[in-house]
Amino acid sequence: MGRLVGINAAILSDGGGSVGIGFAVPANMARLVMERLITKGRLRRGYLGIYLHRGMPEVDRQTELLGAGGARVGVVAPGTPAEAASLREGDFMLSLNGRKVRDPRHLRLMTAQTPPGSVFYLSILAGALTVL
Repeated sequence: MGRLVGINAAILSDGGGSVGIGFAVPANMARLVMERLITKGRLRRGYLGIYLHRGMPEVDRQTELLGAGGARVGVVAPGTPAEAASLREGDFMLSLNGRKVRDPRHLRLMTAQTPPGSVFYLSILAGALTVL
C-alpha cells in the first residue's frame, strides 16, 4: 500500500503530451487547506509583510557559522504587521512561536499556516548579519 505525498497540480507540456515533469502540491498542505475550507468555509493565511533574502552565499556562510538556519529580512512593507513589530531590513529570524526557522521557505510556510490575527512570537538577531 502506498502513501500519498502530493497531489498533481500541473504537467509540463509543449504539445499536449507529458515531457515527464509534473508539479504537485504537498499532501500535508492540501490537507490543511481542505480542513480549513470544511471548518471555516474559506481559507485565510497569516501574513507578516516582509520580503526575505534568499540564495545569498555570503549570508548563507554566516548563518552556517552560527549554526542558526533562519531567514534574513530584506524589505519590510509599510503598514504591515512586520512594520508594527518594528522589524527592520537585516534582522535575522531564528524562530517563530518557538519553532526553529530552517530557511526563508520554511518561515513563509509557517507564517501562512498561522491564522490571521494570531500573535507571533519571534526570536530574532536584530540587524545581526551583514553582506561581506
